[in-house]
Formats: sequence, structure tokens, C-alpha cells
Amino acid sequence: MSVTTSGPIIIQFTADGNPPQCAGIIAQIYVDGRLVNPTRLEPGQSVSRDNNRPPGTHQVEVQAEGAQGGCNTGAMSGWSGNLHITTDADAVPG
Repeated sequence: MSVTTSGPIIIQFTADGNPPQCAGIIAQIYVDGRLVNPTRLEPGQSVSRDNNRPPGTHQVEVQAEGAQGGCNTGAMSGWSGNLHITTDADAVPG
């Protein structure tokens, strides 16, 4: 996803808590091609990352790696979740 900002960016990813996602994932958030602290999430859990980036357009990407447990006994057939991005003045802590 392309994001244009003149200030900070807050990136929040929430792993789907509904079937078929019945196992954890390792959420990998990339900003401009750089990995930002991978985090293990169980179904329904969220991770939020603050990124101070120079003004302009930036690329945000989310990938997932399966984490064994739950219904994942060594293979995952898919994953999903919600990505929410807040920019500019809305991303400044109040």
C-alpha cells in the first residue's frame, strides 16, 4: 500500500480472529522495504508500530509467517487481517 504523509505514520495490523485463521502468525510489517520488528500474533491480536518518516510517499507491506499451534500443525493454507494506517497530525501522540 502507498501512503503519503507530511508527518509521522502509525501502522496497526490486526490478525483475523475468525475462521479459517485458527493459528498464530508472525506479522512482518515492512516500511519502504525495511522490516519493522516482526511480532507473533494470535487470532484477533494487534500490533502497532510508529514510524517517523520524511514527508512523501512510502510503501507499507504486511507479510505473515505461520506459527505452529492451534490448527497449524506444520502448514497454513492462508491468513488474513486488517491494516489501519494513521498519518500526519492524527498520528501525533496527544
